[in-house]
Amino acid sequence: MFRKYLSVFLAFLVSVGPFQPVLLYASSDINPAFQEVEANLDEGGDSYFYMNVRGSLRAVMDRVRACFREAGPEIQMGFTSADRIFNLMGLYNVEDIGSSSIRVGDHYRSKSFLRIPGEKKGLFRVFGGEAHSFASVKYAPPETAFFVSSDFNATVLFELIREAAFDLGGQQATIKVDAGLDNFNEMLKARGIENADARTLMNSLGREFALICDIDPKSRINIPLPASSSPLNLPFPRFALLLPVKDAALYDVLSSFLKQSGVQEISEGEWKKIFIPVPPNPVYPVQPVLAFDGSYVILSTHGVFLQTMIDVKKSGKGLSREKEYAKLLEGLPEKGNSMIYMSREGLEKLVKIGEEIEKLTEGIKGSSNPFDFMKFDETMTMGMAAVRTTLPNGIIEAANSQSGGAAGLSFVTATAVMGIMSAIAVPGFLRARTQARLRACQENLSRLDGAKEQWALEHRKKNGDTVNMSDLVGPDLYLRREPVCPRGGTYTLGKIGEDPTCSCGARLPY
Repeated sequence: MFRKYLSVFLAFLVSVGPFQPVLLYASSDINPAFQEVEANLDEGGDSYFYMNVRGSLRAVMDRVRACFREAGPEIQMGFTSADRIFNLMGLYNVEDIGSSSIRVGDHYRSKSFLRIPGEKKGLFRVFGGEAHSFASVKYAPPETAFFVSSDFNATVLFELIREAAFDLGGQQATIKVDAGLDNFNEMLKARGIENADARTLMNSLGREFALICDIDPKSRINIPLPASSSPLNLPFPRFALLLPVKDAALYDVLSSFLKQSGVQEISEGEWKKIFIPVPPNPVYPVQPVLAFDGSYVILSTHGVFLQTMIDVKKSGKGLSREKEYAKLLEGLPEKGNSMIYMSREGLEKLVKIGEEIEKLTEGIKGSSNPFDFMKFDETMTMGMAAVRTTLPNGIIEAANSQSGGAAGLSFVTATAVMGIMSAIAVPGFLRARTQARLRACQENLSRLDGAKEQWALEHRKKNGDTVNMSDLVGPDLYLRREPVCPRGGTYTLGKIGEDPTCSCGARLPY
């Protein structure tokens, strides 16, 4: 029941407050944008949602800013910074959002579409590009519980960081970012790595990264319990991060660092491997390994898991041969910019681990089970797959799940709710920080006032007499260090009998 109505609830959330939902007819004469969104969704079915959001996020920022019009310059600066960041991320370029969900056989297919008619900006460029097949799946073992593959353009991300630094701090901030890059290059040279630099490494990365996780049925996590109880024995997850590369530059740099600590490289055919020494860990035993096969740099938590991946790539008998994988990918685009797959069996194992952790934490005040989010009802443990693709007029995500409802709302929720929460959280954080700094300044004023009174008492001073900071501050005086205003102000002691003040506007608390 929860999943059935979650999409309706989320749609209501993003439709109220400063957002102005637009009721539309399907006529292109009235709203061609709606027709454009509708063309990428399924008609009818379990749910259907559309909203025009052009200018909505900016309107949220403007309305919240108006509520704090009388606030200090620090808060206004925070709003300006948030506005620039949202613009750099490309969120302001989203004009329409839509989603649909429909039952297809024994699965639910959900679609989400963000209409971005202009040039993609910010994060949409970092994680987007020309659609492609997901080559990294050929490394995934049949028992893979979780597989995610996504575009990632490191060069574009770095330029986005430089642009954000310039917008927020001017040329000096950009110089500091570039200096950090230069320091990294100097560190490489100091380590004897002459033929690599940060930009070379970024350019050597391919377009796709992948994360593979399985839950090993044989190896176990041993969590020691009090002497009266037997240890908690659970299957543990194993991970591998795959980075496609154009050349060996990244592996050469990483392996150079490791070899300097005395570890040896192992060559087996096209594969190169270096086992990374780590202290023994009886709770979660790991044997991390760095590997390279000419196409991917791979970092795995377990050498055995890496060997399984090597065998799968050689035999071709991996995840893509599994019936559940084929079923969940049925009807989804073969090419895209990101893909996620979660098996039902893998999620069931995670839930069981969560149940054991819950037993372990029962009766402990303040403890919680991190897997509670998968326990709304029995339908929450399900397999699912989704593919996201960048189109000329926007971004579409199509998903299949073994139980229905709101799986396809990921884009809608991530974009609209992120805008709402950010617009609320940024000024809230700034307001809390401002109040904390005000209190700290008031505490400094109280300390100065107390030191003045004690100095006047000991030196028999009367109201109207002058006191200097040097009379109060010193290793053997009333204050060891001169207080510093956290708001950037300057303290004025005033005469005896007068309250000390700060140029930031703070006053003694009474």
